[in-house]
Order: sequence, then C-alpha cells, then structure tokens
Amino acid sequence: DAADFNSFGGTVAMTEDTIIVGAIGNAGFAGAVYVFTFDGSKWVEQEKLHAQDATPKTIFGYRLGISGDTMVVASEGRVEATFDTSTPAAVYIFRRTPSGWHQQKRIRITDADLQGQFGLTAAVSGDTIVIGCPNDFTVAPYSGSAYIFRRNGESNWTFSQKVFASDAARDDVFGNSVAISDDTVLVGAIGKSDVAPFAGAVYVLNFDF
Repeated sequence: DAADFNSFGGTVAMTEDTIIVGAIGNAGFAGAVYVFTFDGSKWVEQEKLHAQDATPKTIFGYRLGISGDTMVVASEGRVEATFDTSTPAAVYIFRRTPSGWHQQKRIRITDADLQGQFGLTAAVSGDTIVIGCPNDFTVAPYSGSAYIFRRNGESNWTFSQKVFASDAARDDVFGNSVAISDDTVLVGAIGKSDVAPFAGAVYVLNFDF
C-alpha cells in the first residue's frame, strides 16, 4: 500500500527469518510497521502493525528492535510549543503468536521531565529491553539516561533500573542510540565532548541479569 510521504524504510531491523520495516509517515505520521517473513524462496509481507492508541504525529516506528518473537517499537511523540503532552513518546512491545503479532504493553517514561519524554530509542534481546531517553534532564540538561525493563512470565514486563553515564554532562544525549545482546548494553552519547566538542562516545554496560 505504498503512498506519498509514507517514508517506508525509515527504520529497519531483523531476526532470523523476519524483517520489520518502519513507515514513520504513514497515516499523517501516526506511523506503521510492516512485517516480512522468508518462505524459503522470497520475502513475503505478513502484517502491518499500528499502535493501539495511534494518533497523527506520534511517529510510531521511529526506532525498532526485534529478538525472536518479541518486537519493540518506539514512537517519537510530539511536544508542541504549547506543552501539549497528548502525544508523548512511548515504546510498544509486541509478541508473536500463532495468530500474528499482538501489542502486549506500552511503556511511557513518566519520571523524566517534559523534554526527556521526547524521542525515545529502544532495543531488545531475549527477556530484556533497553530504552534510551536522550533528553533526560535528571543529571544535567540533555545529559540523557537509559531504562532497563525485564520480562517476568509471558507478558509481564517490569522496570528493572535506570542508568546514567558515570561522567554525565550537559548535552551528552546519552541514550540517543541503544543496542543489547544478552547481558551487554551499548548506549550512544552523540553529544559527548570530552575528546573534542561533540565528538561523541559509546558506553558499554554489563549487567548480571
């Protein structure tokens, strides 16, 4: 159903025989995620996913992650000049079942200030999700943070901990990119200036899950 301004391919991720593709401009920038599976000879479009609370300008599909039968989809959200928070950023967790992909949970970061809720990033590995909050003001303006969530049981995702850079500083935007594999998490801080102005850095975090 390709259409003008869909921005299909704005984000992508894959695991084994499944590809997911973000179309952040779909339906007035409400966004959508397309799922493709490999049938042995070709890639077949399987499903088109939306947030259950989809609204224009939330940009569902802004960031993607997939691990086995679990998918995470970040929506960028919009905070207008009027401080209207009706469409804040969020991370949606989907689970694959025999009948298709189903939304299990929506996570919104409620302990960050208004700016910190804008533009979340997300990644998943097994039973662990990491969510980057690059505009978090907790330590310093735009210093950033990352949240760890763990799955207990089939669908019960709970908050585990919040982490900051050990040398957090203003404008680091720690959490602007995240990745996870088993018990190792990578967190990008594109604004880090300890080597040179905005030279950037990547932090390697190891957890005992």
